[in-house]
Amino acid sequence: MSRTICVVAVLALIGVATVPLLTVAKWIGHFTLTVELDLASDIDAASISYVECWSADEARWLCNDDSEYVAGFEPPDHMTANAHSVTITCSGDDGVFDLFDTYHQPEFLVVRYRTIDSQKDAYVRKSLSIPPGRGPRTTSLTLP
Repeated sequence: MSRTICVVAVLALIGVATVPLLTVAKWIGHFTLTVELDLASDIDAASISYVECWSADEARWLCNDDSEYVAGFEPPDHMTANAHSVTITCSGDDGVFDLFDTYHQPEFLVVRYRTIDSQKDAYVRKSLSIPPGRGPRTTSLTLP
């Protein structure tokens, strides 16, 4: 009888000790991506806008789409003559003791811009890979 009580007590202790390992905190955040620009003289810098894409298929679809779909495209948060700062969303799960952490971010940024000398008032799109990692990052973009 006492052996059964000891086994049950040990199992209960193991159960109580492992409960914190099962908890997960989900979070949503953002980071700043600085895009260093190399613009050709015929690019209308004021027309540049960005949208984040979570997959290559989504970025490819947006770049090849002729429907003028513009939902989600936004101007940069901060602009200088040679760089734009764009806020990128990210999310993740944090386990206790940082044992089972995950981190998710979009893979691509699609850039929408207009050329000054174009025959028609049409926009062009180009995809840009977002560097992996955590925290603020920098990448470069040459247009066209």
